Amino acid sequence: MRRREYVHPHKRKHISNRHLADRYFYAGEHDTVTRISLTQYNADILHTREIKTNETSFKKFVDENSINWFQVSGLTDSEAVTRIVNEFGMHNLDAKDILTPQHVVKIEEYDKHMLIVLNSSYYDTNMEINSEHISILITGNVVISFTESNNPVFENAYKAIESNMLNIRQKNSGLLLAFLLNTIIANLVESASKVEEMLEDIEETLLDIKNDQGNMGLLIQQRRKEYMVIRKNSQPLKEQFAKLLRTENGIISPDIRPIYNDLSDQLQFIIQTTESCREIISSLVDLYISNNDLRMNAIM
Repeated sequence: MRRREYVHPHKRKHISNRHLADRYFYAGEHDTVTRISLTQYNADILHTREIKTNETSFKKFVDENSINWFQVSGLTDSEAVTRIVNEFGMHNLDAKDILTPQHVVKIEEYDKHMLIVLNSSYYDTNMEINSEHISILITGNVVISFTESNNPVFENAYKAIESNMLNIRQKNSGLLLAFLLNTIIANLVESASKVEEMLEDIEETLLDIKNDQGNMGLLIQQRRKEYMVIRKNSQPLKEQFAKLLRTENGIISPDIRPIYNDLSDQLQFIIQTTESCREIISSLVDLYISNNDLRMNAIM
C-alpha cells in the first residue's frame, strides 16, 4: 500500500545548505512525512517492520546474523536523518549531501562505509518526467536507502529478496546494493529510450511537410528539457561508477562483480542514447527552421 504524503499548506521556505553549519535541513520540494522501515533477511528468515523516527538508537535494531535494510522515505525530518547517519559512523556533512537534492552525483568510499548520492529519472502515468534524489549508505551488513518521497522506488528489490533471486539471501550486502542500483539505472535506461523514441516521432512528422507542424517547436523544446534532465542524472553517475568497480572494502565480492560490470554497461548505453538524442535534437531544430522558411516562401 502506498503511504500517504502530508502536504503543508504553505510553500516550503527555500533552503540551500550551502554554508557550514551544525545542523542541515531538507532542501527539496517533497513534503512526505519521514518514515523508516527495516527489512532483515538471511537464508532462513525475512521480515519487515516500522521503526519510529524518534528512537534513541537505530543500531539496537541491527541483527548481526542478517542483512539489515533500513528504508528512509521522506526527508522532511532532517533531525532523524542526521541521527541515523551519525549513528552509523558518518559525518553531519554526509547528512547534508543526503538532504540536498541539488547535490552533485557522487560515490564516496571510506574505510568501512560507502555513501552513494544520485538522482533517478522516470516518466509518470501522465508522461511527465520526474527526478528523485536518492542516497544509499552501506556499512557492513547494513544498507540504508534515503528517498525524497514514498514512491515504491525499490519495490523490485524487495520482490527479489522475497523470491531469493540470484541467491540474494545467501549473499552479503553488496548484492542488495546491486539490486537497488539496478532499479535506478533501469529507470534511466527506460527514460532515455523513451525520449529517443519521441524525438524520432517528431522527426517523422517534420519530414512530411504536409503534416500539421504548428506545435512542433514546443515539442522539440520539451523533449530537449527532458533529455537534459536524464543527461544530468546519468553522465556523472557513469563517471563515478568506476569507483565501485575498484573498491576494496569487501562490499563487492568477486562472485557478484559481473553484476556490477553489467550495470556499468547499462550506464554506457544511457550515455550513448543521450548522445544520440543530442544529435537528433540538433537536426530537428534545423529541420523545423527549414520547414518554416519553406512555408513562409509558399505564403509569399
